[in-house]
Amino acid sequence: MGEQQALFDALRALGKPLTVVLINGRPASIVKIAEQANAIVEGWYVGEQGGNAVATCFFGDVNPGGKLPLTIPRSAGQLPSFLQRQTAAAAAATCSNTVAPACNPFGFGLSYTSFEVGCAPQLSGEQIAGPMGR
Repeated sequence: MGEQQALFDALRALGKPLTVVLINGRPASIVKIAEQANAIVEGWYVGEQGGNAVATCFFGDVNPGGKLPLTIPRSAGQLPSFLQRQTAAAAAATCSNTVAPACNPFGFGLSYTSFEVGCAPQLSGEQIAGPMGR
């Protein structure tokens, strides 16, 4: 990451809280950033409205609650990382060159609040209209 790491280090030296927004197409090696940033938002390829989407999260207009669809490895020694649905401890056990857990395991994600999905969905009527209104 070279220059981006240098930018992070310079911003971190200011002593202010830092939220890092990652825009990429695959997991990056961000061990130092993950250890020192106050928050990380993984944007993947956010598209032309990505800036607006990130801003709505930062200003509290929406509650981001996404979960990682893959494992973000701690180092290249943990690749290939086919670790879906495993805990960090199990992920570490499957990595050949390291005993450290993955940086973020499959399904990891935080939000501004806690919530629980509990009851089964219920229909409000006896019949639901199809695409043709029947």
